[in-house]
Amino acid sequence: MSIFITKGKLLKDHCEVEYIKTNNEKKAECKETSKEKPHADLINAFDRLDVHLALIAEFIDRGKAKTIDKLRENLNDLFSVTGFTVKSDDEIKSVVLTGHKTLSTGKVLIFNTPLVSESDEEEDNYFFFQDLRQCIEICQTELQNYLFNGKTAPDSQLELSFDDKKDEAV
Repeated sequence: MSIFITKGKLLKDHCEVEYIKTNNEKKAECKETSKEKPHADLINAFDRLDVHLALIAEFIDRGKAKTIDKLRENLNDLFSVTGFTVKSDDEIKSVVLTGHKTLSTGKVLIFNTPLVSESDEEEDNYFFFQDLRQCIEICQTELQNYLFNGKTAPDSQLELSFDDKKDEAV
């Protein structure tokens, strides 16, 4: 059996995932919502997509940096990816990102990027597609760990803080 995640949505305290499950060459489209808090690794994986959201939507000029890592360093927290959709059922060939930009007023602009694809034609090719693909693959792995292996945020109610001071008699 194999699982290919086609859509991931990261919400504040849970995730929604759509995937294709292949078993003995039979494919089933599945959708799950988990109410468990996402693990920090999953949140960090989605954070790596923020720069792609800003680039694809042309909020950042690609010519300002030679590498994607330089762009990531200078991004601030204005952009946040909340979801992705892969337009294929077995590999990452094209992607749509969903996210938001925090405006100077503090309001939030929610948007989807145009579909970006791996293309042989120069004008259609997203320059950082290989990095985008790697980021999506990491998100897919973390979502699988979240859904099927129980990799969620630790329960904060289980964390106890102890004061090192000894009880003093009054």
